[in-house]
Amino acid sequence: MINIKYLFDDIYMVMMKRQTIFEILLHLSFILIVLLLVIIFYWDTIKRNILKTARCKITLDNSDSQYNIRLFDKISNSSIININYDNTPKHNYKIDCVCPTGNELNIIKNIPVYDSGDQKTDLKDKYCYCDDNYSRNIYNDNLGVLENDNLLLDGDNLLVNFYSGLLDDMKVDRNSYKEKKLSFQS
Repeated sequence: MINIKYLFDDIYMVMMKRQTIFEILLHLSFILIVLLLVIIFYWDTIKRNILKTARCKITLDNSDSQYNIRLFDKISNSSIININYDNTPKHNYKIDCVCPTGNELNIIKNIPVYDSGDQKTDLKDKYCYCDDNYSRNIYNDNLGVLENDNLLLDGDNLLVNFYSGLLDDMKVDRNSYKEKKLSFQS
């Protein structure tokens, strides 16, 4: 077993020994190398965590992926609808209900989706069974459009910009969606 007193005595004797400038430089360089390695590993760990959780990273090659946008209800902070556009030349779309499942029927009317085949924006309805009536929070019955003030949009910047502008324009003129075109990145 190692005796602590002898260990401290040995360290004290090494410290009291007269050292040359080369030994001091050797010790300092070793300490700097170890410190540099610790900083590199720490930086790498932070970088990996940021890449995992960041939503602002740029995807340079989107050839095999999809464009997604998710609509959240601001009041309950629940995700309600997910709209996916695949990356084929036709950019087919799919609307999914992602709200927590339950027995409450939600009829979400007039969801704008861009049809690349016809080069126009259409309105679609989606029927979802959720745990709460989210459609009353996100749909404006007076105007007949989705209420952009009660929606949070999350997803690809291309779709977030398109949908936020489109929903704002539809509040002013309900038929303004017909002129809106979406240009996907190639």
